[in-house]
Amino acid sequence: MSAAERTTRILYVDGDEASAAHTAACLEREADSFEVVTADSVRDGLDRIETERVDCVVSEYDLPDRTGLEFLETVRERYGELPFVIFTGHGSEAVASEAIGAGVTDYLQQSNEPGRDAVLANRVAAAVDEYRSRSEDESSEERLSLLVDESPMGVIEWDGEMRVVQMNPAAEDILGYSEAELVGKQWTEIVPPSDRAPVADVIAEIMETGTKARNVNENVRGDGERITCEWHNRVVTDDDGSVVTMFSLPGGHGATAPRGRCRTAPRDGPIADESRDAPGRRRDDRPGRPRHPRHPGQLRPPPGGKGRPPRTGRVDRRGQGGGRSPSDVRARERTRLAGLRIR
Repeated sequence: MSAAERTTRILYVDGDEASAAHTAACLEREADSFEVVTADSVRDGLDRIETERVDCVVSEYDLPDRTGLEFLETVRERYGELPFVIFTGHGSEAVASEAIGAGVTDYLQQSNEPGRDAVLANRVAAAVDEYRSRSEDESSEERLSLLVDESPMGVIEWDGEMRVVQMNPAAEDILGYSEAELVGKQWTEIVPPSDRAPVADVIAEIMETGTKARNVNENVRGDGERITCEWHNRVVTDDDGSVVTMFSLPGGHGATAPRGRCRTAPRDGPIADESRDAPGRRRDDRPGRPRHPRHPGQLRPPPGGKGRPPRTGRVDRRGQGGGRSPSDVRARERTRLAGLRIR
């Protein structure tokens, strides 16, 4: 991280220039990483946010052109969750309540009490740290979702109770279900009763040990066809080692083919597949077995450009689709990616 990135750039907005200069000096004295710039109006403050890097806004409530609450509302509309602290000597309980309703990050009344500047500095530092962490988490989440969506291999994400969180187009092709049809459903939806006991054993082992595992079992497609798939499973754990989500790749070789490593199985009689010696179990890799290379995430094709056409039944990740979206399930079942590790 560069020196500029380590610096916390604070915009302090106050119509009283002398007060603004004093507070700015106090904040910079409290933390070496703080760099404070000032503005004397909402208009000037918005101009600075538009043209300069700002990590946190600290504003008086009583400003020459508008109120601090109106300033806050504009910042929320234009810049989302950018940290915004109201630090005022003209507030009240009613103002504080209204500010909280408008999404203020923090609210602090000015006073002559010793240590007030340190309190403000600590509040600002905490707000910026949380914002940066959240932004990094969201960025990691976006990269992960992009990798899942664009991977030529089938990928399914499960929550801690083995319900489908999301699945990519390749997995939809393999299993014959749309993502919307399986989100929120248990793993048993795609595994026939004959294979559920050995698959349950594999899941229990993964959840208990937090290790990756492979298994081969029969699956039932959306159209009722039975296929045999080789599954590669990896888990995501928190700092305590508890599994919070799992990623499964049905088919590990020839992943660009519609069915990957999954093979059609007869509806009656035993499953014939040279890669398995028992239901739900897989023999050691045979010498010379081809390995599929790792595929980095690819940029999504532009609207109207080449790429996969929109699919009916696809869950809208922006929350505009009907029913239970992957983001809804993820929000309830997953912790933030911060502090998590993929094994």
